[in-house]
Amino acid sequence: MRYELLRSVVGELAALLPGMLVKRVFQGAQGINIILHRPKKDLILLISPDRKMPRLHLLRKKPQALLSPHAMVLYLRSHLTGALVRGIAIVNNDRVVELLLASRDGDFRLMVELTGSTANLVLIDEASVIKSVYFPVPPTDAHKRSLFAGLRYVLPTARDLQPVEALSQDERASASLDGPPASREDSAENRAAEAFFDESFSNGQLETHRKDLLRTLAKHVARTMRRVEALSKSLAVSDRAEEFRKTGDLILANLAGLERGQEQATLADYDGTVTVVRLDPRCSPSKNAEQYFKKYKKAKSGVAILSARLSRAAEETAALRRMQAAVESAPDSSALVRLQSEMDAQGF
Repeated sequence: MRYELLRSVVGELAALLPGMLVKRVFQGAQGINIILHRPKKDLILLISPDRKMPRLHLLRKKPQALLSPHAMVLYLRSHLTGALVRGIAIVNNDRVVELLLASRDGDFRLMVELTGSTANLVLIDEASVIKSVYFPVPPTDAHKRSLFAGLRYVLPTARDLQPVEALSQDERASASLDGPPASREDSAENRAAEAFFDESFSNGQLETHRKDLLRTLAKHVARTMRRVEALSKSLAVSDRAEEFRKTGDLILANLAGLERGQEQATLADYDGTVTVVRLDPRCSPSKNAEQYFKKYKKAKSGVAILSARLSRAAEETAALRRMQAAVESAPDSSALVRLQSEMDAQGF
């Protein structure tokens, strides 16, 4: 989340949230949702440590809760339900937000690190001891900042670094309970952030859907190409039908000069052409001729079947290629849904 956008969002939240109570904590499709309550007013705060799209802002509509929430969501639900929001502010002039909470179990700080590929969510107590973390980092990797329950929380390296135990006076003032009450209309920056991320989320879903369909089509293309290759090889063997028949005739015409146990023989055709013929030494000369005639019949009957199969495989490959091009150029989700329906109908 861009720092400038985050600063605007948190500036509004600092006027809206203090004095509200945590009514419910649940996980939705886009992140952790905290419903905050004061008389005649409920707000839905979305906190998402998703490293592809980390964000924090209000939602206008309550999302559907997932049936299997993250373990940290269960911890927050257990310890923060009913907690009083004391304030919210940006820490260290960076993309780290501190949400101050007073609950029956003591005071907590929910550290929302919206730092791109290292985004995380950490709940700490008054002594900065980590109570729960969304993406744990055990103290076994010396090259990473450890984030694990029971360890002392340390802020990520940032500009204008200050101790984690305290906010600046300006930040404390912005988070004060003594500020003027804010109305729903005062959340324009949060609404703009929600619209921006909704569009980004939709675009992300579109590209994920597109990649999934292309991945499926690529598997089918590879499969049909293998089938085309196998059929082409079989057809090449079938094209030798006349060769097999001719070899069988040659063996019959030269039975007097052949005997069991030969692996090959040089035989002369009626026109004087000399051909080296491979023989099965376990079989008699007449049995060898019979085997070549069987190969001839099998190859002869298989040509039409193989040609038809090869034609169908080639048509299927062409259809898959056209579908790939359509998926790659689909402009929106509805177009992808239509194409997926076509793929289903065609057995892809």
